Amino acid sequence: MGDSVEKLDSQALSLLESAAKSAADLTKLWPLSEARHLDNDAKYAENLEVRAIRTIARIITDLDVTVPDAEFVYEGADEIPGRPQEIVDALLAAANAYDDMDLCYEPDYSEAQEELENNTNDVSAIFNKLESNLSNDVNAINGAADSLSVAGNWSVDSLQDAFRCAKQECDFCGLNSVESQKITAILSILKSLIEKTSNIYETLPIFLYINEVCECAGVPRMMFKDNQWRELVDCVKSGKASEASEKWRK
Repeated sequence: MGDSVEKLDSQALSLLESAAKSAADLTKLWPLSEARHLDNDAKYAENLEVRAIRTIARIITDLDVTVPDAEFVYEGADEIPGRPQEIVDALLAAANAYDDMDLCYEPDYSEAQEELENNTNDVSAIFNKLESNLSNDVNAINGAADSLSVAGNWSVDSLQDAFRCAKQECDFCGLNSVESQKITAILSILKSLIEKTSNIYETLPIFLYINEVCECAGVPRMMFKDNQWRELVDCVKSGKASEASEKWRK
């Protein structure tokens, strides 16, 4: 990883600690048992997919794809009266790419709960889980790329290199909180994979994949609006990735 590893400054560390606390507070609710929590979780999953396919479609088409557009397609529409078919087709492709992520590592929630109770859910265990499913993850990313008609050609080596960089990042930063280590690892993997792309369109499978990494790590999924994702990619490509957290906070 070389020069790409930098010690966190005080502001970045403060933001990281705040995010880690929020993640920890949320995951304390797991496993969900109350009906209202289960209902909210189901609605959140639906809303997350709608927002994700909308973001992807907006980037692909550079058109004003609306939430109702995405909701119609999520509910099964293959055309929307009065709306450009280009938007519908992009949403359908995004929905297929979202489904392609089903190949990724599928968490064993009973195992995860046992690890939490035994305090063994550390960052090393997470890397082991990710590496155990490398081939399937690569197939999922390439499948999403095919669905979106963007360049793929991701390899096991690509992911292994991203995981290696993330391990170095966690070791170098010397963070004590497991949640902070998890978030650092996830963002490092995201940065490494974006760096391997040639344009914004090639990053879209990674836009989806990074939430599978969050799922594996036991961290709440992330969501980006299309302008936020563009800013993030621009920051990574320009070597100013440290600016991204401040942009998201705003």
